[in-house]
Amino acid sequence: MRSNPNCKVVMMGNGNASKMEQQRSWDRVSAIINFMVDKQGIDRERFIFQYGQNGNPNAVDFRSAGENEEGPSNMPPPFMNLRSRDQSR
Repeated sequence: MRSNPNCKVVMMGNGNASKMEQQRSWDRVSAIINFMVDKQGIDRERFIFQYGQNGNPNAVDFRSAGENEEGPSNMPPPFMNLRSRDQSR
């Protein structure tokens, strides 16, 4: 991403069978984006945040965003009461 500053990435957290899976999906996507922003210096606006997708609930998928594809780069947790204790944001 550093070598292509115009590249946007869709981060997709999997797991939608329960509220807990959806929250964990959100936690994983949030952690990865926060790492890329805080530790790698990538602009948050270059990420499209998605969670609760079908797929392996223990995985986060990513892909290049399509041309003119937009989306939020940050989202509030879906179930704040189920949020991981180690999340700082």
